[in-house]
Amino acid sequence: MSRFEGSVVRKLMYVVVLLAISASAWPTKVSAADKELRIDRIPDKRGELFYELVVKPWAEKTGVKVIQGSYNSDEQMLANIRATPGAYDLMYGGGSSIYRGIKQNLLEPFDLSKIPNYTRNVQEKYQHHKMNIGPGIHHLADAPGVFVAVYAADKFDSPPAETYAMFHDPKYKGHFAVRDYAIYEILMNAAYLGYDIEKLSLTPDDEEKVFAELRKQRNLVRTYWKSAAENRTLLANREVWFSDYWISPTLDQQDSLKIKWYLPKEGTPMWVQGWALAKNSKHKEEAESLMNYYYDPAVFMKYKEALASDVIILKDDVYDHAGFETKFPDLAKMGRLVTERGKDMDPLLLENKEAKWTERFQEIKLGGN
Repeated sequence: MSRFEGSVVRKLMYVVVLLAISASAWPTKVSAADKELRIDRIPDKRGELFYELVVKPWAEKTGVKVIQGSYNSDEQMLANIRATPGAYDLMYGGGSSIYRGIKQNLLEPFDLSKIPNYTRNVQEKYQHHKMNIGPGIHHLADAPGVFVAVYAADKFDSPPAETYAMFHDPKYKGHFAVRDYAIYEILMNAAYLGYDIEKLSLTPDDEEKVFAELRKQRNLVRTYWKSAAENRTLLANREVWFSDYWISPTLDQQDSLKIKWYLPKEGTPMWVQGWALAKNSKHKEEAESLMNYYYDPAVFMKYKEALASDVIILKDDVYDHAGFETKFPDLAKMGRLVTERGKDMDPLLLENKEAKWTERFQEIKLGGN
């Protein structure tokens, strides 16, 4: 190779190196395929409306490709996250399953600085509920839920007092049902006896009093219902005149079942449904962007009004509360009462007592001591 040819080759190599260095400094454009978000939830009307009224408009604005997934239970979803790390993003769930997911390191904390609409617009009671153990916030509240007392209006001359007392009155023997779920029935009996179920500081003597009351109640109750469908049938056929019932079906079915409701003044155990982020999510930025969009009061209210069945968790001053109360009086009343009477349960206290309490409840139910 001549001196001239060698010089040309060296110059060409310098150009290639410079181009490579320059290219590495240029900003890279994220392809549409990289902007994705997977959303998993139990399939129902709520999910369909959420996609149409919240996800779809947000995706059109941001260009994010949304992948929808479903599961049958929160526990199944947590098992999926454990089995396939990094494959999942947002999940919708609640209650003790969220506590277990955080405890098992299956959920990722949100960066609330990226979701200012949440901290700005959601009531403090729901921002830091007890199932959402730290450090950090792993669960964004959406719909707090409680059990309410429902009753057949045609069976009562006047509305009953807003207390659990009706579920303990011998004159109603055989006319009511309660849910076949040990923890909730034990807590409701404890509340009836005047114990603070939020602190759950029961001594051994206190526990004995609660279980003695459960034994008395067992002799009065017609049945322990195992599903919403069973409870609905019992009420529809007037096989029972009243029962405890989940908040959402109560609001959905009060006209068809001709029932009315109240939330007992002693308080009721409260759990919170909402959004969590799977550990090792590859699309945390997109998830937090969607959540910030959702907790904009205008977006949130549009979805809730279309759904017409959830308790409103927003602060009263960030939306037209008076207008909403006029349009959905039952829903507004429910939201106010849940905030006043819903008891946020301590998951650690429940976990420590659940196995022993459940065993004793089953023995009483089957006729033992």
